[in-house]
Amino acid sequence: MKITYQAQNTDDKSTGGILTLNAYSMPIITYRAVSGGYGKGSLPAGKYSTGKIWMPEQIAALPNAASYQAFGFGFFLPLIPKFETDRTELGIHPDGGVPGTLGCIGLKLQTAADAIRCYMLLLGGAAADSIDVEVL
Repeated sequence: MKITYQAQNTDDKSTGGILTLNAYSMPIITYRAVSGGYGKGSLPAGKYSTGKIWMPEQIAALPNAASYQAFGFGFFLPLIPKFETDRTELGIHPDGGVPGTLGCIGLKLQTAADAIRCYMLLLGGAAADSIDVEVL
């Protein structure tokens, strides 16, 4: 599995774009997404790998859980830059709470089914190995 995030519109602190999950070099599903709006702004362009996905029950236990949830369902897929950067704690998660992120990719999920489907796809990809991510 590979993930790409393509910025489509950008301002000083954030980008709106499309996140695509790819399997065997073929796109299987896309989601509207946002990166930034707060903190140091949007996610830096480059290549990333992923860490271990945080499960919905781990997200629910966080004091700021709503920021990582859509329709009461949350997850967090950590992103590990493959280049030098001072940015830390980046990841992919539903864009919950106030719109925008501190630099993560926040997924603009439309339904609870979208949130669960995305989580299951990411969980399946991450179970096999780290997922390659490219931010364009």
